Amino acid sequence: MYDSVDIVIVADHGMEQISPEHVVYLDDVVDSASVNVVTLSPNLSISARDRDNDGLLEKLKKLPHVTAWKRGDVPARLHYGTSARITPVIAVTDPGWMIAWRHGRPLDVLGEHGYDNADPLMRALFLAHGPDFKAETTIDEFPNVDVYDLLARLLGVTPAPNDGTLAPFLPVLR
Repeated sequence: MYDSVDIVIVADHGMEQISPEHVVYLDDVVDSASVNVVTLSPNLSISARDRDNDGLLEKLKKLPHVTAWKRGDVPARLHYGTSARITPVIAVTDPGWMIAWRHGRPLDVLGEHGYDNADPLMRALFLAHGPDFKAETTIDEFPNVDVYDLLARLLGVTPAPNDGTLAPFLPVLR
């Protein structure tokens, strides 16, 4: 069956080493009672309870090793920020850094993911084999959001609207 079934092996992300010395504290710029936090680190999804998200953004910009945007200003290459489910303010730490609360649980992991996708350590594994792929070919790097369109093509279904494209795979598809 090895040559009669398409096999796709993909990792969803790479990993970055972290340490307890590379932490910035959210409570240095905001009171925890004044915000709603959906995700904390290294991606921060946050909103102001009083709806002053512009003011919240300015406070977050004071944190070292953190880049913050309003939802609509997140760089397109990150494929993030266009959904209504995304919080009004998004931030990401520099590679190897984390965001935490001083009153939160201590950092107890050695690696993390979710950093800027331009970081080479965030690259992910992708292997494919089968009747729909040309043998012994390679393609350039591509964003993982493109895998969805490839899988839809292999399954013969129309993909739902998304940020991906089939284009990176065209050179290796039969």
